[in-house]
Amino acid sequence: MLTFKKGHKYKLSEEVRKKLSLQKMGSNNPNFGKKLSEKTRKKMSVAKKGGNEGSFKKGERKSRKTEFKKGQIPHNKGKKMTLAERKINSAGQKKRWDRIGKQTKEEKNRKNREYGRKKRADNPELEREKERIYRSRILSNGSTVREMQNKQAREKCLQKIIKIIKKSKPTSL
Repeated sequence: MLTFKKGHKYKLSEEVRKKLSLQKMGSNNPNFGKKLSEKTRKKMSVAKKGGNEGSFKKGERKSRKTEFKKGQIPHNKGKKMTLAERKINSAGQKKRWDRIGKQTKEEKNRKNREYGRKKRADNPELEREKERIYRSRILSNGSTVREMQNKQAREKCLQKIIKIIKKSKPTSL
């Protein structure tokens, strides 16, 4: 049995290929009983023959993502920008730096904290795991953070109990 990994190419044995082929034959084929239009059949025919009609011509791009590929020369290589174009780009960059560059450290920290809160709200498991790791950290005196927090909680509780006892004792006149 093959375990598939994204981006890897696998060679299937003849036996496996035959088995997969048989699974899609006849009534098991998803297109079984469907009629293709004449237009669709023509497109398929042309694509199979390798004609330019219906297929991408050399130099055409399917999307903007594939527009710049290795070895291609950029459309603006060697061309000087006009003064107007430079002014437009300059204004855009200034606007961008006004938004980003003039943030104080406090603003950046606040934004980072907000982002972290939003992230933690989306994933409570992550927050619990971070808390568990923090509490199991060993301090300089040899105890863990959890032990120190428990000790502080016990001391607070004792202080409250002592206050209650002092209030309930009758004062002598």
